[in-house]
Amino acid sequence: MPGNVSPKGTVPVLCIDELVLDQSLDIMHWALNQSDPDGWLRVDCAQARIWIDKNDGPFKTLLDRYKYPNRYPDLIQAEVLNAALDLMFKPMEKALESSPFLC
Repeated sequence: MPGNVSPKGTVPVLCIDELVLDQSLDIMHWALNQSDPDGWLRVDCAQARIWIDKNDGPFKTLLDRYKYPNRYPDLIQAEVLNAALDLMFKPMEKALESSPFLC
């Protein structure tokens, strides 16, 4: 049971022997280190790291404020949504105008 391994209990957890990973990015890296037939780990994509950091940091904060408005009664939901659009979705849409991939 994930709750027995990780106090979060709401996220994927990888448990192998004494190894416990409760961060999605760590789990993906572990899996790719086991098998990476498409060579994802060989690709140096600094832009990918920027998207991931933005997603896991400020966007996650905005998402929580939007998903749980009762926890943040002082915030205006439309403003939170617009901030999320400006932070992630509009830049992603712009990046995809010139390329079929984000990086």
